[in-house]
Amino acid sequence: MKKNKAELEISDLEALFNEYYQDMLAVAFKYLHSLADAEDAVSKAFVSLAANPGILKGLDPDQIRPRLLSLAKFRAFDHYRRESGHDHAELTGAEQQEPKADDVESLELALLLQQMKEPQKTVFSLRYAHDLKISEIAKLLGISSAAVRMHLRDGKAWLRSAITGEDEDV
Repeated sequence: MKKNKAELEISDLEALFNEYYQDMLAVAFKYLHSLADAEDAVSKAFVSLAANPGILKGLDPDQIRPRLLSLAKFRAFDHYRRESGHDHAELTGAEQQEPKADDVESLELALLLQQMKEPQKTVFSLRYAHDLKISEIAKLLGISSAAVRMHLRDGKAWLRSAITGEDEDV
């Protein structure tokens, strides 16, 4: 079956997403210090790319990555300005600094947590990112407190295994 032009553009966009999403996310996270905000910024970058595919037109393959990273950076700037009322000058000062080890570790942890399976991922996030009590999580998810503790234990074991590289059956 022959693909039409729109399908080719979507498949090209998917290929770009698959290849560059993590790099773009790291750039946005560097400025926003929030995985959710970084994901929003990168999503908006891909939406703008879909709306205006000419952004990449005529670029050599080795120019695509820098253009996409730049797009992610500027979408992060836009997001930051919109959410906090700060201006572009405050962000560009951060551009000159090397990423801090804490920032890199935070991003690595956030990316690991993204890979965690459900329901451990949800329970882990509610407990540690949103500081909910076990009883609150149980009520919110409609499960028992024992099930919440089990998901937390399994999530911790998976995370330990992912960090240390040791295999644990979870």
